[in-house]
Amino acid sequence: MKYLQDRHMDRQNNPDNAAPPRDPRIRETVWKDLKEGDLKRNIGQDLKDLYEFYVDSKTRERLNSKGKFVRWLYAAWHILKVGILRLTPARRFILLLSLILSVNQSVMFNTGDEHRLRIQMQTNTVSYMLLLLVLMAELKDKLLARDELETGRRVQAALMPQKQPVIPGWDAWIYTRPANDVGGDLVDYLDLKDCHGLAIGDVAGKGLGAALLMSKLQATIRALAPIDKDLSWLGRQLNSIFYRDCLPNRFSSLVFMQVYPGSGDIHFLNAGHLPPLLLNGGKVVEL
Repeated sequence: MKYLQDRHMDRQNNPDNAAPPRDPRIRETVWKDLKEGDLKRNIGQDLKDLYEFYVDSKTRERLNSKGKFVRWLYAAWHILKVGILRLTPARRFILLLSLILSVNQSVMFNTGDEHRLRIQMQTNTVSYMLLLLVLMAELKDKLLARDELETGRRVQAALMPQKQPVIPGWDAWIYTRPANDVGGDLVDYLDLKDCHGLAIGDVAGKGLGAALLMSKLQATIRALAPIDKDLSWLGRQLNSIFYRDCLPNRFSSLVFMQVYPGSGDIHFLNAGHLPPLLLNGGKVVEL
């Protein structure tokens, strides 16, 4: 009784200790989906994403020359084939077995019409259960990947500057938001010995791979920028390290600026990035 009284007092004094809300039920979730009215748009977007993901550009060019019915029929077969080939061996075998069982019309035992019908119904049930097993396994992989991307997004956000730079005589504002959960865009700020460093960069590609290379580029800049060397030395060192450790088909562009407080002086390094823009007297000048 004393334990129950203590728990009751804790909940009154600390609402955060209240019982967690119950998980939503399937019926409530489905009803909410129907009420929101976005099912048609979501299904259309899913079909479009399937087409763009599984059908490569060369196949699309061949399909564009065919009629609409033949094009979609061939696209459906192509998506099914590519999807099966991308499964793990065990899941591919289970899926093919479920497809065979779903269309199987043969009689397993010639024991009469009544038993034949019962066996056929059992075969269809097994095929549906096997298909559901493959779908649940793929869903598990997707949920794990989504959790990892969410963790990567939080880590990448933690690596970004947590406040806007304060530079005497300057107004500075930096911001970035990836198109996906994570991305290869770099925006960074460093408080150096005699100046302030601003970095804007972009790693080729999207997603987790670009984000990992961006983190390496950011760490390398933070390690080398405080060294009292000129920007040409910084550019050579960054290029050498990034080239040594990067994948052959990946590259990065970068603008690194040294902004000096209380003056109008800027020293900057442009390594293949878009040129900085100077707005002066109503005119825009590329540096």
